Amino acid sequence: MDGNIAQNFDNEITANYPTLEFQGVGEKDIFDQTVNIAGDFIVATGTTVNGNDEVFNFFGDNWTINGNFLHTNTVNFLKDNSGGATNISSSNFNNLVVGDAVTATTVDLTGNIALEANLTINDLSTLNANNFNIQLESDWNGYGTYVPGTGSVTFIGNFSQIRTDDD
Repeated sequence: MDGNIAQNFDNEITANYPTLEFQGVGEKDIFDQTVNIAGDFIVATGTTVNGNDEVFNFFGDNWTINGNFLHTNTVNFLKDNSGGATNISSSNFNNLVVGDAVTATTVDLTGNIALEANLTINDLSTLNANNFNIQLESDWNGYGTYVPGTGSVTFIGNFSQIRTDDD
């Protein structure tokens, strides 16, 4: 979507979008049902995309946020490792899930991320922080592999919990 006015994106299809790119200064609001993306997700500088309460299933290569991404539900990163890792730029999330505990998934951070709720790294999946930071307001569910590099994880919630396979 490209435009300098507010736009509503009424998601009526259940198929995967090959790539979703949003440009322009008007807010882009996504409504209606789960958003499945097989290609890249790009939010250009100066653009705000409001995913509202829709679930995002991302199977693509690059999650690139140069503007603002607002969201009150879950973004699932589900690309299988046969196609290489998924890259996530600096982003804000509500809930972020890496993998589905059935298929091996690798996610590489290419910028700092902040979460208003939970981070889950499922079994068979890997999150490589690559020296970037993670800010987390709620729970860390680490059932897969976390590779921090020199990045840090900061818990800013009052009641954050850490769960691992050992729990």
